[in-house]
Formats: sequence, C-alpha cells, structure tokens
Amino acid sequence: MSSPLHFLHSDQSDSVLTGIYSINTGRPFAADLASGLLYLMPDRNVLATAHILVPSRRAAQALSAAFLDVADGQPLILPIITALGDVDEFSPNMLPHYGAEIPPAMDKVERQLLLSQLIQRLQIGGRAISPTQAITLSISLCALLDQVSLSGGSPERLDEVFPDDFATHWGSIKRFLDIVFQRWPEIVAEKHLMDPGMRARGLLSAQCEDWRQNPPVHPVIIAGSTGSLPSTRALMKVVKGLPAGMIVLPGLPDTALSEDDCLAIRADIGHPLYQLLETLGALDVSSEAVQCWVHKPKSQSSDKDYYTAQRQALFLEVFRPA
Repeated sequence: MSSPLHFLHSDQSDSVLTGIYSINTGRPFAADLASGLLYLMPDRNVLATAHILVPSRRAAQALSAAFLDVADGQPLILPIITALGDVDEFSPNMLPHYGAEIPPAMDKVERQLLLSQLIQRLQIGGRAISPTQAITLSISLCALLDQVSLSGGSPERLDEVFPDDFATHWGSIKRFLDIVFQRWPEIVAEKHLMDPGMRARGLLSAQCEDWRQNPPVHPVIIAGSTGSLPSTRALMKVVKGLPAGMIVLPGLPDTALSEDDCLAIRADIGHPLYQLLETLGALDVSSEAVQCWVHKPKSQSSDKDYYTAQRQALFLEVFRPA
C-alpha cells in the first residue's frame, strides 16, 4: 500500500513522520516554501492540485511571486493559495455547498458606517461624539468585533474579562461597549446578514467538518501560521489528519529543545516561541517530531547556508530560557 504522501520526492518519502515541518528564522519563508514544494512534488500536475492556506493576502501574494521566481521561467500551474485572514475569499475554492446555508456577510464599509451612526447617538463622559470621533471609534470597534469572533468568543462575554475594581473611565468604556454590542446583533439580524467575523468563524468551522467527513486526496498545506486563533488551530488539527495534509510552521528552530526548555517557554507568554509550542501542544506533537523543511537539494547547499545555520544556533541560545 502506497504512502498517503506518495507525491513526495523519493528522497524524502521515507522521512515523513508527522507531516509537520518548520522553516527556520532567518530563512526567506515564501521562497523556501515554494522551492521545497517544487522539490517534494516533482509531478507538476500534483502540485497544481495542491491547496495552500497562508495567514494573509500579503502572504498569498508573496508565495505566488516566489513560485514564479523559483520556477526559473519554466511553465507552471500555480496551486490554489488562499488567505486564512480573509476567509470569505475562500468561496470559489472552499465550501462550495455551505455558502447557501450561511447568510452573507455584511459589507465591511457598511458595518463601519452603521457602527459610527450608532456611536454618534451615545455620549462618553457626558460629551457628545463628533462624526470624526465616531468614525475613528467604529474602526476600532470593527477590529474588536473581528478579534472577538475569530478568537471563539462573543461580545456578550466581555463581562467575564472586566474585573469589578476597574477605574471609573474603564467603567464608562464598558457601558459604552455594552450599549453598542447589545444593539449590534439586532441590526445585523434585521438585515438578514452576518457580522463578517462571525461568518468567517462559521466558514472555518464548516470547512473543518467538511474535511473530516470528506477528506480531500489532494495535498492540503497550512503554511506560515502559528495557530494563535482557536479557529486556525482547529483547522490545523484537521489538516494534520488528512491523507495528504502538511503543516509548515514559521520560525521553530531545527535544533531540538529540551523538555525543560519547552516547559519554561510555555510558562512565559512573552517568549517568541511561546505560541508555536502552544500550538504543537494542542496538536499533540513534540518539538522533536517537527521536521526541518527542505528548500532545495542538499547538493546545492552553499557557504551562505552554513553561516545562516551558525546565526540560527546563536539566536537559539539567546532565546533559551535562563
């Protein structure tokens, strides 16, 4: 029986353990990812069927450009590249049958204008809010709504994160947020729409369920994400279990960390490697099981790679817990 990752280059197929890789800090992530996929998938027809999920539109654009750059002028059909940060952009390539079941998202400009109108009817500290202030506040509120939605929370649960002994001005801000968040779901429902952040979370959840029930046979790769959002981490868990699923993490050192180091880093939320190790813990994968990404055949290695490795070793020592 052939390996589920049979599309890999013969030199690499025997070394596949978990399907989780890392491109080290200091390496050009997009260029290494593109050249590695070209090397691991010598059959360009297989590469053309791959689906790569990256954190943002900018990352998607950088990866597309990197593929064209490393192809050295050879004709190449690019794989599908979508941005986790813009889930609604998935529609043509993901969830073709869920789109009709989930209400459409409210336009982001319309959301901002509606929130600014709602804000302008309120007062902060006994003062009326000017149109300019209302627009500025609406931009911040839109970002907060998206952050709350994608993190798996809801505006109604803000009470849980506000302690009782907040300063007076924080109490005023909370009352302001309560008024907006209590009215906002009603406004969205009246228009038979969904808040963009809530819809994005719903789409990701639906995609996870769809891939669980109908695992795709083509390669699916999540690349460049640290798994900081619960919705993204849930998608990583599903992709990890797919027949041809791969996860390529950014910045995890290729030198194995000791168990004591990992515990110390996961206890320090400010450490640069904290989020990556938390994600690995959620995926039930040890840092030693993460494989170093192959960005080109070893025969093409250069002195530059040697000095890059030395710098990486230095930074690993710098970031090692005291």
